[in-house]
Order: sequence, then structure tokens, then C-alpha cells
Amino acid sequence: MRIRSLLIAISMIALATVIASPMASAVAGITLSPDNGATATTIRGTDFLADIPLTITWAGTSIPFVSDNENAHVDGTFTAIISVLNQNTPGVYAITISDGTNTASENYTVNSIQGAIGTTGSAGASIVGPKGDTGATGIGQKGEKGDTGAGGSQGLPGTSADNAFGILACALAAVGFLFGIVAYMKK
Repeated sequence: MRIRSLLIAISMIALATVIASPMASAVAGITLSPDNGATATTIRGTDFLADIPLTITWAGTSIPFVSDNENAHVDGTFTAIISVLNQNTPGVYAITISDGTNTASENYTVNSIQGAIGTTGSAGASIVGPKGDTGATGIGQKGEKGDTGAGGSQGLPGTSADNAFGILACALAAVGFLFGIVAYMKK
């Protein structure tokens, strides 16, 4: 009976130890829906720290996102929508979410939005009208050289340089005289 009581006591202690020990923390994860395309995707995350701002990166570049909250909810989940950054560059890009402690990443495939090259169409109908009459050439014969015109008459004689300097000297003297009068009037 003592051994049985002892075994029950040891079992209870072991059970209490297992229950009281902290549970192993879950690994954060994300899913993308869709995980390929060329415009946008919805990200659903689990097991992130609650009330801690999340960071989303596209191929290492931090990007904005649309969500009801910038933090994970109390249960560690969140949902966000992002726009595809490289819409014109097909390829595989890593989308990574982090709360500073937990990080999760998934690949998004950007599909080509260029369609296949189509087949060459058939030649169109020829739209050529009837040939018209030949027009006049418009090139005539060269005319003969004309006579030299009559010579012109001689012009009027000009003023000499002496007269021009004299007129200029008189004009400058008149201006100087006027300045002198103005200066005298101001006194």
C-alpha cells in the first residue's frame, strides 16, 4: 500500500511538472493568397507577438500594407494586403513579416502580364486607283540676257568732317551751359 501511495504521489508530481512547465512557443508563419500574380496579395499570419508593430518587406525593402491593425491581434494573428512592387518584372520575390522577435517569410511569384505574340495577319487589299494622265512638264527655255541699265546721277555733296565737329562742339557747349544754370539755380 505504501508503494502504491508513493507511485501515485510521484505520478502527481510528474503531471504537475508537465502542466506547469511553459509550452514550447509556436513558430510564426504566414500564408499568401494568392501566392502569384501581378497586382496584390493577402497575407495571413499566425503566432506573432500581440500588440507589437509588424514590419513587412518585399525582397528586403520595407513596404506599406493595408490592415485593420498594424500589430498582431491578441491571439497572434493578423491579416494584411500588399501591392506587388515589381509588377512589370516577372520572378520570385520573398515577402517577410517580423514583429522584432518572430519572423516568417514566403515567396510570391510575379507573373508576366505580357501576352504571347500573335500570328501575323494576312495582307490587306490593295487600294490603288487608276493611273492619271501625264501632266505638263513646266520647264521652259531660258530667256536671253537683258540690256545693262542706265547709270545713276551723282548724289549731293556731304558735310565735311570739320563741319560735323563744329556742330558737335556747339551742342556740347549748350549742354554744359544748361548744367551751369541748373547748378546756379539750386544754390
